[in-house]
Amino acid sequence: MAQAARKRGADYHTLPTRLEIVNVEKKKGLSKYYVYVIRVTCRDGSAYLVSRRYRQFDEMQKLLEKRFPVEAGEFSQKERILPTLPGQVVLY
Repeated sequence: MAQAARKRGADYHTLPTRLEIVNVEKKKGLSKYYVYVIRVTCRDGSAYLVSRRYRQFDEMQKLLEKRFPVEAGEFSQKERILPTLPGQVVLY
């Protein structure tokens, strides 16, 4: 596993092992929207924060499901290892 990670240019010890939503922030621009603040914890114990809108997570989910159909449960739900996202909640 470590060898495969190095081939792609990633350091095995800094691969993410845990994601946790730590906050949701309300933003104002031309419209109001919410940003999820995610803490990413790596194998070596280091952590960093990432902020993304729901739409960005949804787009990433669709790309992962397309690229990894077995892991997305396309053939059998028993083989699904990709988590599903809850539907978008619209707040006024």
